[in-house]
Amino acid sequence: MEQVSAPTIAPPAVTAVPVVRDVRLLPKAHLHLHFTGSMRPATLLELADKHGVHLPEALGAQALSSGEPPKLRATDERGWFRFQRLYDMARSVLRDEEDIRRLVLETAQDERSEGSAGWRYRSTRPPTPPGWAA
Repeated sequence: MEQVSAPTIAPPAVTAVPVVRDVRLLPKAHLHLHFTGSMRPATLLELADKHGVHLPEALGAQALSSGEPPKLRATDERGWFRFQRLYDMARSVLRDEEDIRRLVLETAQDERSEGSAGWRYRSTRPPTPPGWAA
């Protein structure tokens, strides 16, 4: 008996057309974002005032008047320790539920305005803020 084989069909030719897209228009996602680090400078100043927290000069109104975070240099002799001290001071203004809700809302708004398609929150247990039950 004669065998009949199916005809070989070649796949259609694919022409690679490079697609150039503006990276600013692509969806964004933060893979690792510290909430304290995402705090708006104005929020830091307002919450410090609300809770009577004295901020160091590097975090004061004059330093943050541009709306930008303080400029730190890797070559600063105090480097990491200076950064950590400023970060801890910023974290110290988050003292009640209203403060946390504000920070989460503002972070979501800022992420949206910067093109993030979404984000997830994950937390380990942070140090207990002053005045909160452990």
